[in-house]
Amino acid sequence: MCQSCEKIPASSWAKFYSIWCILTGTFGVGYAMYFIIDITNYINMLMNLVSYTTTSMDSEKYKNVLLFAWVDVSFIMIFSILYILAGVSMLLGMRINSKMLFKFGKVLSYFFAIYTWLFIITTVVHCVCAVKLCRYVRETWPKR
Repeated sequence: MCQSCEKIPASSWAKFYSIWCILTGTFGVGYAMYFIIDITNYINMLMNLVSYTTTSMDSEKYKNVLLFAWVDVSFIMIFSILYILAGVSMLLGMRINSKMLFKFGKVLSYFFAIYTWLFIITTVVHCVCAVKLCRYVRETWPKR
């Protein structure tokens, strides 16, 4: 990391990551809700990705893609809600000085980062901030 990153206090990194979790989770919930409302648009997008030529509603391929679409959108919704909860837990943990609540939020944030590992930006932000969150925990709540 560059030297200027080391000068930024760990508490600033913790606040940034908490707000990142809340905003990204909210975006994920909106994304999932959009496709729940218009699932046929999502299925057509998936059908184009996997190059299926038939889009008949009665075909077996369509039913398989429909099942995959519902499972995928459900996971996105669940993990996005957990990501919002993670951000809120970390912010509350910082606010009321609760190590347990902060660590609870930190652990909850892993699920979304793991599920969205293909989106490079979420993985990079998570990895960089996870190191800084560990430093924040050590500085704020030293071992006795």
